[in-house]
Amino acid sequence: MSQFVKQKILVVDDDENICDLIRMYFENEGFAVTTANDGLAAIDIFKNSTPDMVVLDIMMPGADGWQVCREIRKISQAPVIMLSAKGEVFDKVLALELGADDYMVKPVRYPELLARAEAIIRRAQQFISEHVREKLTVPLVARHVDVSPSYLTALFHKNLQISPGEYIRRTKLQESKQMIRENNLNFTEIAAELQYSTVHHFSRQFKEKFGITPTEYAKSVR
Repeated sequence: MSQFVKQKILVVDDDENICDLIRMYFENEGFAVTTANDGLAAIDIFKNSTPDMVVLDIMMPGADGWQVCREIRKISQAPVIMLSAKGEVFDKVLALELGADDYMVKPVRYPELLARAEAIIRRAQQFISEHVREKLTVPLVARHVDVSPSYLTALFHKNLQISPGEYIRRTKLQESKQMIRENNLNFTEIAAELQYSTVHHFSRQFKEKFGITPTEYAKSVR
């Protein structure tokens, strides 16, 4: 995490000790952290500072986490991770329906907040690799790893410095090189196998990525 561009995080919990612990952990990882101890203050801070991510407790005075999440979603798609002592499936489903991107049950091990993000990336990469010859979209990948498309995009940008859509494109192009080396398929068949709209579209993206055409690459490896 230390290599990331500094991101702003709003931590909201009525327990000041929890806020301080999360603040220290994230600041050590290079994030800029703001805290709030009630829901109404959190809404005001969010509107004035537009953080990149929110870590949000549910049970709070002023306005609870459900209300805060609703207000955030009216104006922003910033990732929201909700924290709660409740571990029932109903609460997690409600959080996701209100627009939260993840739901963690207390007590939270604070390194897990970052480790979960890294695990989501790995699962998304594995899914893309295993289904590279199918029609892949960012919402499809996000559903598989159980987060929102906006949160998945934020994680890819912070961890890999590219969008998940660009990662899908690059993975397909790498797969096309392997197909050219190992198969006798023509380029029209390869384009169709990898779900490109036309062989021209495939060839153009191949040259943009690798600096040579598929034909030139095939001559060099066959």
